[in-house]
Amino acid sequence: MRTVLLTLAIATMAIPALTNNGGAPAGKSGSPKSNNATCNTSYCHSGPAVSTQSISVTTDIPTDGYVDNGSYSITVTMTDGGTSAPKMGFTASVEDASNHQGILSAGTGSQIQGNNYVTHTSSSTSSSSGSNSWTFGWNAGTAPDNTLIYVAGNFANNDGSNGGDVIASMSMGLTRSHVSLDEPLGMTMTIMPNPSSQWLKIDATFATSKGTLNITDLQGRLIRSQSWTAADAAGKLIDVRDLANGTYLLRLSMQDGQSIGQPFIVRH
Repeated sequence: MRTVLLTLAIATMAIPALTNNGGAPAGKSGSPKSNNATCNTSYCHSGPAVSTQSISVTTDIPTDGYVDNGSYSITVTMTDGGTSAPKMGFTASVEDASNHQGILSAGTGSQIQGNNYVTHTSSSTSSSSGSNSWTFGWNAGTAPDNTLIYVAGNFANNDGSNGGDVIASMSMGLTRSHVSLDEPLGMTMTIMPNPSSQWLKIDATFATSKGTLNITDLQGRLIRSQSWTAADAAGKLIDVRDLANGTYLLRLSMQDGQSIGQPFIVRH
């Protein structure tokens, strides 16, 4: 898991995060698709500039990057740096320079607004020991490189007015995996059906020597390993009924040094 922590010394910006206690309106994450808007207006939130407050984002995306249709968890954490903000709220989106990317899903303390934005819920705004965290899901779809998470957060003084609140924003780049999974050393591999709920059929052209077939999760943890023989090249069945829903990587490594891999999805 990687963490980006930014102590934000930027101009004060605003979102309607705690006046609208049920969540910020869609389109206020400070992103390109938000037109860089954070509701920095006189009728929203205003207050002093960021000083010791910070926002951090952590993900379980592997260090070599996300893969197509991979499902990941994202956590936003806000810390007041000793300024004793009793209430905190946020809004976030995942975008490249021109479009929303992937599919967001609600998690701990979060809800989806307008399909493409995620924000806090009415019961998840109270800070504890100077911080607050929310988690949400992201399916990468076919998100390109240069995809970013945008977050705007409100450190509110909870005095019943829209003044005196500290507003911060940040962005964090996400990396797409560049590990080649296609046509290594002349081998090809087909996985059908994909997604699958019960069985996968593996056809691997030219994989006619002995080898090993491994299934790992997206964090590289080995889930299953079994032998491969020349007879399997015409079609080998793999039982995936015991695997949880998610995205996995199947890799075939031959004794002659050839190796090929492809992602697959289990969906029961």
